Amino acid sequence: MASLYVESSALVKRYIREIGTNWVRSQTSLFSGNHLFVARITSVEIMSTISRRVRAGAIGRLPAVALMNQLRQEFANYFRIVGISRRLIESALDLAETHGLRGYDAIQLAAALRANDDSKSVGLGRITLISALTPN
Repeated sequence: MASLYVESSALVKRYIREIGTNWVRSQTSLFSGNHLFVARITSVEIMSTISRRVRAGAIGRLPAVALMNQLRQEFANYFRIVGISRRLIESALDLAETHGLRGYDAIQLAAALRANDDSKSVGLGRITLISALTPN
């Protein structure tokens, strides 16, 4: 059993079949026993990806509705959500300035660092950050 922070580019593979989907699904399965941390903004990023794929014709409307419902249900009941607070945004600003990160990348990293602190504070140990390259 592990504590994982799953960034948007990786978690989208749970919902949309891409290279790496099988591995992501195995790590994020309800039966894996893993503790899964995600930023609240991740749901918006994945919903946007699903919607864009529908508009591009890559996903049909009915399957997309099922994916969107699954996404909403899992974010409400399954994942450990890292909120986007003023303090987290300040941390993301510092990370963006120091490391030249893009905006949402800085927010995701700040959320992962917060998840790491939260995980350790409740005795779950350090998190492993899971991210992925996005297809062109």
